[in-house]
Amino acid sequence: MKIDTSTIEGFNEMTAEQKLEALQNFDIDMTGFVRKDQFDKASSEAADWKKKYNSKLTEDEKAEADRKELWDNMQTELNALRRDKAISGYTADFLSLGFEEKLAKETAKAMADGDFKTVFANQKKFKEEFENSIRTEILGSTPRPDGTGGTKTVTKAEFLKMSYEEQMAYIKDHPNYQSELK
Repeated sequence: MKIDTSTIEGFNEMTAEQKLEALQNFDIDMTGFVRKDQFDKASSEAADWKKKYNSKLTEDEKAEADRKELWDNMQTELNALRRDKAISGYTADFLSLGFEEKLAKETAKAMADGDFKTVFANQKKFKEEFENSIRTEILGSTPRPDGTGGTKTVTKAEFLKMSYEEQMAYIKDHPNYQSELK
Protein backbone atom coordinates (compact mmCIF):
# COMPACT_ATOMS: atom_id res chain seq x y z
CA MET A 1 0.00 0.00 0.00
CA LYS A 2 1.29 3.44 -0.90
CA ILE A 3 0.69 6.56 1.16
CA ASP A 4 0.14 9.75 -0.76
CA THR A 5 2.50 12.17 1.03
CA SER A 6 1.20 15.14 -0.96
CA THR A 7 -1.82 15.14 1.34
CA ILE A 8 0.47 15.90 4.34
CA GLU A 9 1.25 19.60 4.50
CA GLY A 10 4.96 20.48 4.32
CA PHE A 11 6.05 16.83 4.22
CA ASN A 12 8.96 17.54 1.89
CA GLU A 13 10.43 20.24 4.22
CA MET A 14 10.22 18.09 7.36
CA THR A 15 13.15 16.38 9.01
CA ALA A 16 13.30 12.61 9.16
CA GLU A 17 12.03 12.56 12.72
CA GLN A 18 9.14 14.84 11.82
CA LYS A 19 8.28 12.72 8.77
CA LEU A 20 8.23 9.56 10.94
CA GLU A 21 5.96 11.20 13.48
CA ALA A 22 3.69 12.56 10.74
CA LEU A 23 3.39 9.11 9.18
CA GLN A 24 2.62 7.48 12.53
CA ASN A 25 -0.20 9.92 13.14
CA PHE A 26 -1.45 9.67 9.57
CA ASP A 27 -4.98 8.28 9.42
CA ILE A 28 -5.07 5.69 6.67
CA ASP A 29 -8.42 4.79 5.10
CA MET A 30 -8.60 0.99 5.56
CA THR A 31 -12.05 0.38 4.07
CA GLY A 32 -11.95 -2.59 1.77
CA PHE A 33 -9.01 -4.14 3.66
CA VAL A 34 -9.01 -6.97 6.19
CA ARG A 35 -6.57 -7.38 9.02
CA LYS A 36 -4.06 -10.18 8.49
CA ASP A 37 -5.14 -12.22 11.53
CA GLN A 38 -8.77 -12.09 10.42
CA PHE A 39 -7.77 -13.03 6.87
CA ASP A 40 -5.74 -16.00 8.08
CA LYS A 41 -8.62 -17.19 10.28
CA ALA A 42 -11.11 -16.92 7.40
CA SER A 43 -8.72 -18.73 5.03
CA SER A 44 -8.26 -21.53 7.54
CA GLU A 45 -12.01 -21.91 8.01
CA ALA A 46 -12.55 -21.95 4.25
CA ALA A 47 -9.94 -24.67 3.85
CA ASP A 48 -11.63 -26.75 6.58
CA TRP A 49 -15.03 -26.38 4.89
CA LYS A 50 -13.52 -27.35 1.55
CA LYS A 51 -12.05 -30.53 3.06
CA LYS A 52 -15.38 -31.38 4.69
CA TYR A 53 -17.24 -30.72 1.44
CA ASN A 54 -14.84 -32.88 -0.56
CA SER A 55 -15.05 -35.73 1.95
CA LYS A 56 -18.84 -35.37 2.04
CA LEU A 57 -18.95 -35.37 -1.74
CA THR A 58 -17.00 -38.61 -1.93
CA GLU A 59 -19.28 -40.11 0.74
CA ASP A 60 -22.29 -38.99 -1.28
CA GLU A 61 -20.77 -40.41 -4.44
CA LYS A 62 -20.13 -43.72 -2.66
CA ALA A 63 -23.67 -43.74 -1.29
CA GLU A 64 -25.04 -42.98 -4.76
CA ALA A 65 -22.96 -45.81 -6.26
CA ASP A 66 -24.25 -48.18 -3.54
CA ARG A 67 -27.85 -47.08 -4.21
CA LYS A 68 -27.35 -47.59 -7.95
CA GLU A 69 -25.89 -51.07 -7.41
CA LEU A 70 -28.75 -51.99 -5.09
CA TRP A 71 -31.26 -50.67 -7.62
CA ASP A 72 -29.65 -52.64 -10.45
CA ASN A 73 -29.68 -55.82 -8.33
CA MET A 74 -33.35 -55.33 -7.44
CA GLN A 75 -34.20 -54.66 -11.10
CA THR A 76 -32.40 -57.84 -12.17
CA GLU A 77 -34.18 -59.87 -9.49
CA LEU A 78 -37.54 -58.35 -10.46
CA ASN A 79 -36.99 -59.23 -14.11
CA ALA A 80 -36.07 -62.81 -13.14
CA LEU A 81 -39.20 -63.11 -10.99
CA ARG A 82 -41.36 -61.74 -13.80
CA ARG A 83 -39.83 -64.26 -16.21
CA ASP A 84 -40.41 -67.14 -13.77
CA LYS A 85 -44.01 -66.02 -13.25
CA ALA A 86 -44.59 -65.85 -17.00
CA ILE A 87 -43.08 -69.32 -17.47
CA SER A 88 -45.30 -70.73 -14.71
CA GLY A 89 -48.38 -69.18 -16.26
CA TYR A 90 -47.51 -70.39 -19.76
CA THR A 91 -46.72 -73.86 -18.41
CA ALA A 92 -50.11 -74.05 -16.72
CA ASP A 93 -51.81 -72.94 -19.94
CA PHE A 94 -49.98 -75.55 -22.02
CA LEU A 95 -50.73 -78.28 -19.48
CA SER A 96 -54.42 -77.36 -19.61
CA LEU A 97 -54.29 -77.81 -23.38
CA GLY A 98 -53.00 -81.36 -22.90
CA PHE A 99 -49.26 -80.90 -23.38
CA GLU A 100 -46.98 -83.34 -21.56
CA GLU A 101 -45.20 -81.66 -18.63
CA LYS A 102 -41.72 -81.65 -20.17
CA LEU A 103 -42.96 -80.27 -23.50
CA ALA A 104 -45.14 -77.69 -21.70
CA LYS A 105 -42.17 -76.37 -19.66
CA GLU A 106 -39.89 -76.25 -22.69
CA THR A 107 -42.51 -74.40 -24.74
CA ALA A 108 -43.25 -71.97 -21.89
CA LYS A 109 -39.55 -71.09 -21.49
CA ALA A 110 -39.22 -70.55 -25.23
CA MET A 111 -42.31 -68.33 -25.21
CA ALA A 112 -41.03 -66.25 -22.26
CA ASP A 113 -37.68 -65.81 -24.04
CA GLY A 114 -39.37 -64.83 -27.32
CA ASP A 115 -38.10 -67.93 -29.15
CA PHE A 116 -41.19 -68.48 -31.27
CA LYS A 117 -39.41 -70.88 -33.63
CA THR A 118 -39.21 -73.37 -30.74
CA VAL A 119 -42.77 -72.55 -29.65
CA PHE A 120 -44.16 -73.40 -33.09
CA ALA A 121 -41.99 -76.53 -33.38
CA ASN A 122 -43.27 -77.75 -29.99
CA GLN A 123 -46.84 -76.99 -30.95
CA LYS A 124 -46.35 -79.05 -34.09
CA LYS A 125 -45.01 -81.94 -31.95
CA PHE A 126 -48.02 -81.66 -29.64
CA LYS A 127 -50.44 -81.59 -32.57
CA GLU A 128 -48.89 -84.73 -34.08
CA GLU A 129 -48.90 -86.57 -30.74
CA PHE A 130 -52.49 -85.49 -30.10
CA GLU A 131 -53.62 -86.67 -33.54
CA ASN A 132 -51.87 -90.02 -33.01
CA SER A 133 -53.53 -90.49 -29.62
CA ILE A 134 -56.95 -89.70 -31.12
CA ARG A 135 -56.36 -92.20 -33.93
CA THR A 136 -55.28 -94.85 -31.44
CA GLU A 137 -58.34 -94.19 -29.28
CA ILE A 138 -60.71 -94.34 -32.26
CA LEU A 139 -59.15 -97.52 -33.56
CA GLY A 140 -59.27 -99.08 -30.11
CA SER A 141 -62.97 -98.39 -29.70
CA THR A 142 -63.93 -99.61 -33.15
CA PRO A 143 -65.66 -103.00 -32.87
CA ARG A 144 -63.85 -105.90 -34.47
CA PRO A 145 -65.50 -107.56 -37.42
CA ASP A 146 -66.75 -111.12 -36.94
CA GLY A 147 -65.56 -112.28 -40.35
CA THR A 148 -68.99 -112.09 -42.00
CA GLY A 149 -68.54 -108.53 -43.15
CA GLY A 150 -70.32 -107.08 -40.15
CA THR A 151 -70.05 -107.12 -36.42
CA LYS A 152 -71.65 -109.83 -34.40
CA THR A 153 -73.87 -108.62 -31.63
CA VAL A 154 -74.79 -110.94 -28.85
CA THR A 155 -78.12 -110.93 -27.12
CA LYS A 156 -78.40 -111.05 -23.38
CA ALA A 157 -79.62 -114.65 -23.55
CA GLU A 158 -76.65 -115.70 -25.71
CA PHE A 159 -74.25 -113.92 -23.33
CA LEU A 160 -75.68 -115.76 -20.33
CA LYS A 161 -75.27 -119.12 -22.12
CA MET A 162 -71.52 -118.47 -22.65
CA SER A 163 -68.91 -119.93 -20.37
CA TYR A 164 -67.15 -117.66 -17.88
CA GLU A 165 -64.00 -117.48 -20.06
CA GLU A 166 -66.05 -116.59 -23.16
CA GLN A 167 -67.92 -113.90 -21.23
CA MET A 168 -64.59 -112.37 -20.06
CA ALA A 169 -63.22 -112.45 -23.63
CA TYR A 170 -66.42 -110.79 -24.92
CA ILE A 171 -66.22 -108.09 -22.21
CA LYS A 172 -62.59 -107.48 -23.09
CA ASP A 173 -63.40 -107.10 -26.78
CA HIS A 174 -66.53 -105.02 -26.15
CA PRO A 175 -65.94 -102.39 -23.46
CA ASN A 176 -69.52 -101.12 -23.92
CA TYR A 177 -71.03 -104.60 -23.60
CA GLN A 178 -73.69 -103.50 -21.09
CA SER A 179 -75.36 -101.15 -23.59
CA GLU A 180 -75.03 -103.75 -26.35
CA LEU A 181 -76.80 -106.49 -24.37
CA LYS A 182 -80.51 -105.94 -24.45
